[in-house]
Amino acid sequence: MKILICPSSFKGTLSSTEVGETILSCSRKQDTCESVSFSDGGEGFLDALKGYGNKREVLIHNPLNEVIQSEYLIDNNKAYIESAKCIGLSLIPPKRRNPLIMSSYGLGEMIKDGINKGVREFVIGLGGSGTSDAGLGMMKALGYQFLDKLGNEVGSGINGLSKVFRIDDSKKIESLNDCLFILASDVNSSLLGEKGAVRCFGRQKGLKEKDIEYSENSMKNFSEVIKEYKPSIDVNMNGGGAAGGVGFALMAFLNSRYVSGSDFIIRINNLEDKLSASDLVIVGEGKIDEQTLLGKGPYKIAKLAKEYSKKVVAFTGINTLKEESYKNVFDEVIEISSKNEKISHKKAMDDLKRKASLFFEKLD
Repeated sequence: MKILICPSSFKGTLSSTEVGETILSCSRKQDTCESVSFSDGGEGFLDALKGYGNKREVLIHNPLNEVIQSEYLIDNNKAYIESAKCIGLSLIPPKRRNPLIMSSYGLGEMIKDGINKGVREFVIGLGGSGTSDAGLGMMKALGYQFLDKLGNEVGSGINGLSKVFRIDDSKKIESLNDCLFILASDVNSSLLGEKGAVRCFGRQKGLKEKDIEYSENSMKNFSEVIKEYKPSIDVNMNGGGAAGGVGFALMAFLNSRYVSGSDFIIRINNLEDKLSASDLVIVGEGKIDEQTLLGKGPYKIAKLAKEYSKKVVAFTGINTLKEESYKNVFDEVIEISSKNEKISHKKAMDDLKRKASLFFEKLD
């Protein structure tokens, strides 16, 4: 039996590579199994692009303006960037998360480093971000100035968005005009509204309930200033809410276009041919819930596998779905933890190994 293992990360606990290699290690017939990391643009994006370019390590600032070492992939004039590695939620301990001040500056620094190395095409995976500053910090790092009514530069985070009155691009990096940005994401939410960057994603990033309305109004103020700066921009564009509004900024200021993150990884890794030649497809995700069925990575892989009449098994940390809601997508869902709480890396690894071993014993 030929098996394709194609998991996403278990967000904040296990990387997609760790999940895949752990499941693979439990099979007694590893010569007939292949593990390929998967990502829809969020955590694990670079893992899913293994072999594309060389790793470049850089010093950047995390969302709380602390210097950290991060990395991206560079291949001649093309770079692959995972936004979660520079502005990711997992970079900040839960007790310190505060979108009112957290900045996307580090993502801009990474883009700037690429430009200085001759990169002119950037593929950016948008997802897993901890910031909600609509790309304000990122654009600052690229030379844009955002001024208040007195002509002073505004601060960071959502607090900065509330004060933006005018945009000055006279000091932006000139080479930006020669760059193309491919935005890989499966987040279709707009910048504003109930399904926008603040109302839909703000709370999970640490935004307090009392600050939701203020944050939404701050985001709206920023969008109105951008609309004056670039009248052709569609404030309600799909994907504008990706990565806390970074998607909106990239589309508004730079030569950018969106692609489906899942479709991009499927295409670049030739996954359709791999799964069509397999007998069993194994996917994985930290939590399988209603959002999974709206088009997240495991769902995309499973639906494609079903077009070739393949059996699909999903491993997950937590499953909140009833069998009748997923049976047309997943033949089996294997939950490795029955507790709705964050578990340690070691426990997640041990639980996954135990459940995968039992699965392969039954399969044999």
